[in-house]
Amino acid sequence: MWFHHAPKFDGWLLFNSESPTAHNARAVIFGGIWSQAGVRVASVAQEGLVRTPKQE
Repeated sequence: MWFHHAPKFDGWLLFNSESPTAHNARAVIFGGIWSQAGVRVASVAQEGLVRTPKQE
């Protein structure tokens, strides 16, 4: 998470996320947090790995 501006918590914040790719149990997610004035206050990125346990 990267903070670009100090957020004010006296109003609402919008969190928007997208996952442009997911393949072979892996995915990447990008997101942003926006203030009520339309200023991007933070950015986020995460890679995920999902594997189901093998049946015995």
